[in-house]
Amino acid sequence: MHFELSKKLFNQQLLALEKDDLYSIIKKDSLFALVKVQAGKYLPVLRIVADNYDLDPPLIEFANPETGERLDNNKWPRGRGIASGNKLYPGKFICRPGNRIYHTHPSHIDNYFYNYRNTFTIKHFIDIIIDKIQNNTWNMNPTGGIYNDK
Repeated sequence: MHFELSKKLFNQQLLALEKDDLYSIIKKDSLFALVKVQAGKYLPVLRIVADNYDLDPPLIEFANPETGERLDNNKWPRGRGIASGNKLYPGKFICRPGNRIYHTHPSHIDNYFYNYRNTFTIKHFIDIIIDKIQNNTWNMNPTGGIYNDK
């Protein structure tokens, strides 16, 4: 996909986040963003990489709020929808349609992003993450992986 088109589409997605008080974009580049999310008492930071978007899905994962790097595996939440075992991406990942790692996992390789891309939004994807945190579907790590700033 053309770089400028990917950048335009990604920026449109980020605009939807900027209009909502639950999200705070703390770093932004052409096809990369760090987004702090208000999820009840937790304030996780998500790392979004959108190269080749929207031909390919974005990569969305938990991030260290200080470095912007992928959060260490031992600090990720636990529960249904947090998985591991993808040879292309070592460590844990958010196992949901619309996430790049999901669509490259051997269990989902035939579930193409193409099936979702007309209705997919980054905001909706993150709203699902917020819901899983607030409803305790995911057990939050007490050692500080998902930060509580309150």
